Amino acid sequence: MRWKHGEAYNAQRCIDIMTCNANQKKRRWNGEEVSIMAKIEARLRLTGVERITDALLERIPNRTRDAIRGRRKRTDYADMVAGYMGRQFMTTKW
Repeated sequence: MRWKHGEAYNAQRCIDIMTCNANQKKRRWNGEEVSIMAKIEARLRLTGVERITDALLERIPNRTRDAIRGRRKRTDYADMVAGYMGRQFMTTKW
């Protein structure tokens, strides 16, 4: 419920929204970043790490837990990880 006059309320609300957006701007994932994360995850899976999201969070500190979890849920990302895991068995060098 608002207790101020309409103009003052809307002005303050606009300031709050602008401040919030400036502090919590969502950055888009670029292809290179996704590829690197998929390679890291493939290595983690092959070495038997159980808490993969936590391990990725340690290695990718500029992303939030939710951002990493959201990217890992996508099928294109899962296919990329599977591809890197398959390549591991076919080649000796990674």
